[in-house]
Amino acid sequence: MKKFPSQFVDPFAPVQSRVGHRLGWMRVDLGLTQEMLSSLSGVTQADISRYENHRSLPSIATAKKLARALKCDFRVLVPF
Repeated sequence: MKKFPSQFVDPFAPVQSRVGHRLGWMRVDLGLTQEMLSSLSGVTQADISRYENHRSLPSIATAKKLARALKCDFRVLVPF
């Protein structure tokens, strides 16, 4: 299970911002494009973009799909 580097976690940042940063960091760390993550997770590329750009939050079900594709626990993505 991948661990999110603590230096990138701002506990005072809005939740949308934290989710977006974590999702983007993990995706890039695995060498995936948004399109590739979309194919692996079944979540649309447009939704992934919205999450990464802090315009929306994924539901728990969607976070679980993304986490499975990123090979991590969904609680790493959704810190609440």
